[in-house]
Amino acid sequence: MPVLIDAVRNYYSKLGVELDHEDVLITTGGSEALLLTFLCIMDPYTEVIVPEPYYPNYTTFVHAAGGRIRALPTRPEEGYRYANRKRIESLITKNTRAIMITNPGNPTGVVLSEEEMRMIADVAKKHDLFLICDEVYREFCYDDQFGVPTMARYRDIDENLIIVDSVSKRFSATGSRVGVLVSRNQELMGEAVKICQGRLCIATLDQ
Repeated sequence: MPVLIDAVRNYYSKLGVELDHEDVLITTGGSEALLLTFLCIMDPYTEVIVPEPYYPNYTTFVHAAGGRIRALPTRPEEGYRYANRKRIESLITKNTRAIMITNPGNPTGVVLSEEEMRMIADVAKKHDLFLICDEVYREFCYDDQFGVPTMARYRDIDENLIIVDSVSKRFSATGSRVGVLVSRNQELMGEAVKICQGRLCIATLDQ
């Protein structure tokens, strides 16, 4: 529904990010946004780097697309922090298609600093990888300011960046299956729309 797409655009505008209509795709929850993403970017045996521990269904969605997760291990002694350029780049192979992060993290609660966000963006750009950012918990941060910055602020990674967002977490409305896939990569969005046309639409009432 256009009114919902405009609401998403207005939300990001308040974060300093301007989006066009074609940059926003409404999905059946954040889960479908993730599944669409992996179906669009992965081939059999290709890999996505994901900090571990992570949301278990990431494995389900990646496997459904024929891909594999290449885990980036973290340790409680280090506060589960993973934004280390050397460690991330050591996992990149010829089969790597994407780096996926959740910021703030689920289940660890790790919040990336702006320097860490920029570094991860630089790694994705350098190696021509997709950077998938699950930002459904973006406002679940209560330190100096409410919420954390969105990765969409970095315009030099427009072709790399894919953002997943969701109504369910932000508004505590998990039964309303409304998610959002955001990307300025129009080739990717065009492929995602083809799949969406097969599943028709999200429930109008929920939208």
